[in-house]
Amino acid sequence: MKKFLITLSVLGALLNAQNPINLNDDPFAEIEKMQKDMDAIFDKMAKSNIFTIAKTDAIMSSGIKDKGDHYEVVINLGKGKVKSSVKVKDRLLYIAVKSENRVENNSTNGFIKTQSNSSMTQIFTLPQDADTKIDYKQDGDKLIVKIPKVKK
Repeated sequence: MKKFLITLSVLGALLNAQNPINLNDDPFAEIEKMQKDMDAIFDKMAKSNIFTIAKTDAIMSSGIKDKGDHYEVVINLGKGKVKSSVKVKDRLLYIAVKSENRVENNSTNGFIKTQSNSSMTQIFTLPQDADTKIDYKQDGDKLIVKIPKVKK
């Protein structure tokens, strides 16, 4: 235990030699100063083109819309490589979307290659008069799911 305390004391002395702390200083003021310095660093980074973040634009649907003779669900897929799957099981409509985006940026600071993957799943309960034989297609940046109504 004595060796541990001596080691800690030596380590503390080394750290204080590099970053002397005046015990009369307000520690909260020091923390606030550090926070401002960090905010300035992050602001500078955000304004530079050092980091380019790839993102998805997929937007979840607000729900099943009644279109008279059928129901419809529309999902905005956004840009990038998109894979979607639609299935019905136990009167639940499952819509899954996976997207992959890659961005390459050549700047004065060097070459940056960013890749992002995202996935989204939505589950809807089908209305009582909805048929379980659905039809869906990708039209540009939209996924359109048509659910026919059961004929009475």
